[in-house]
Amino acid sequence: MIIGKREEAISTDYYAVENLIQEQYGIKDYSFLADQESSNDSTHTFDLRQVDAEPDEWDTEQIQQFKNGEHPSFVTHALLEDLVRREVLEPGLYHVSVSW
Repeated sequence: MIIGKREEAISTDYYAVENLIQEQYGIKDYSFLADQESSNDSTHTFDLRQVDAEPDEWDTEQIQQFKNGEHPSFVTHALLEDLVRREVLEPGLYHVSVSW
């Protein structure tokens, strides 16, 4: 028997996240796969259940770099938290599947 706890989560595909971020930030060349260094048949989990009212300094810098057209590594989590703050996304536990 495996012991663990049951959690409610929102499951989606990487391209839904990719499209949302491209649409919300106007950055058409954002790639979830590249940012997360994803491999095929994998799942990424983003815990957005309790997002701080203000981003920390690191996230603020990464989001600004992204808005300026740069591509800081692993910016997806900061962007998703920003979308929760802006009430574009609901808070929750997100499982993002990758398959191509």
